[in-house]
This record gives sequence, C-alpha cells and structure tokens, in this order.
Amino acid sequence: AHPNIRLAVEIMTPSEAARQLDEGTVEVVMAFNMPRLRHQHVVWSDKLRFGCIVAPSHPLAGASSTSLAQVNGHALVAQSTLLPTRQYLDDRFAWFFDENAPVMASNSIQLLKGALRKGAVAMITSELDALPELARGELLFLPLADKGLAAPTISVVIDARRSLSRAARRISEFLVSRTQERLADARAKRISATDS
Repeated sequence: AHPNIRLAVEIMTPSEAARQLDEGTVEVVMAFNMPRLRHQHVVWSDKLRFGCIVAPSHPLAGASSTSLAQVNGHALVAQSTLLPTRQYLDDRFAWFFDENAPVMASNSIQLLKGALRKGAVAMITSELDALPELARGELLFLPLADKGLAAPTISVVIDARRSLSRAARRISEFLVSRTQERLADARAKRISATDS
C-alpha cells in the first residue's frame, strides 16, 4: 500500500520503549502496559484479557472460560521470566508457577505457539499473543475467571512534543486499525466456537 515507507522495527521492554520515545530515538511505540511519561500522547489503547491458550485437541478446549485452579496440573509452556506478561503473573500468582513449573519457557512467542499447536500443553498469557492463530482456529483462548487479574493494556503511543512524520502517522494508523481488526476477529471466532 505504501511502497516508499521503510521501517526500522525494534523489540524492547515497555520501559525501554518509553525511554526511547522520550529521547526521540523512535517515533511510534506499540507496547503492553506502557509506563506513562509526561509528554506521551496515547493514540489508542485497549484492555486485553488474560487467559489460557490451548489447541482444539487439548482437554481444556471445550470450556468457554477457565481459572488457574482448573489449569493447575496441566503441562505448561510459558514466556521467559524477563517478559512483562510473565513478570506480572509471577508477581501476582507465584504459587501457580511454583506448583506448575513450565516444561518450556522462552522469549520466542513463535516457538511457544508451535508447542501449543501440538496439543499437549497450555499457556497463560494475553489474547494478543496468538491473534492470527486464534482467528484461524488453530488455537483457542479461554478467558481466566480469576479475581484480582488486572487487564493488561496494549497502546500505540507517540511523543506529543514532536510533530509526527507522514510515514510515522501512517504506521500508527495502521497499527491501530490492524490490531483492532485482529482482536475483533479472534474474539468473534471464540464466540462462534462457544455458541456451536
């Protein structure tokens, strides 16, 4: 659609992304639970759900939702303890990972999703981590019903002090529209699966 746009995409922690945005090294940030700094302008933000992601063949797959107690005892894969989602879960629900040590932990979401597709393991994370697979029905998302789970947020953020280049504006608009579209597709897929 925009053949003259060239991107430099960096993967970093939300706090590092916030720092680089503040310093002007990046123009647009998309991040989970973005730390708020004074000069940020949130272009768009949405609350995500925590849940259990499984393959359609997994024993938990028939439920419309689940809880950590119900997942307890099933083999797990998990994000690396360096990633924000896992850090949050470890801080709030350390007992769960103490009792259910993951059979594999990685900072590669693609590797974890490959293991999930085989059907023997489950993963506790946010719905955003598997949107394409959820929309295609390759994986299922079971929202967690546990109380005390604060919904993570996903945000697209720019620095209000700097004027955005035309390319950066297009990229921020694309990030917002594509993420909204994929979230809606994945959520609709789950609703139709539980209705049938």
